[in-house]
Amino acid sequence: FRSGFVAGALPKDLTLLDEQGERVALAAELARPGAVYLNFIFTSCGAVCPVMTAIFSRLDQQLRARGSEARLYSVSIDPLEDTPARLRDYAREHRASPQWRFLTGTPAASEQVQRSFGAWRPDRMSHPVATFYRAHPGADWVRIEGFVSADELLACQ
Repeated sequence: FRSGFVAGALPKDLTLLDEQGERVALAAELARPGAVYLNFIFTSCGAVCPVMTAIFSRLDQQLRARGSEARLYSVSIDPLEDTPARLRDYAREHRASPQWRFLTGTPAASEQVQRSFGAWRPDRMSHPVATFYRAHPGADWVRIEGFVSADELLACQ
């Protein structure tokens, strides 16, 4: 774990779309009270993204079983393919609860979010395997490199 990681500032006007096609001002969304987990995926990935999504799916189930109100965000790094409809199907396939949102947007917005978290790569196939966790607004983000289990992610709380 790399604690003390400070994500770059997100512009207040940076807007993405969730899996329902609703506009999400990401800076305001992340400023809401409570714990947050965030990762970067794309739905057509056949390598690391299915594993990352399976971990988030298990984490989502465990958080709900504990009654936690922690929120999860999976941000697409392939916004041209990952439309809200495609993300909605993906969320349904992975039995995502309402606290797990899938976000997409313009290529520029997606790149800006990735850059803010130090996760941008010019080739999406080489994106880092990382999960970001923040206990509450104002706390530093923790960058968790590589594949970790849902139990290890729960230990962040």
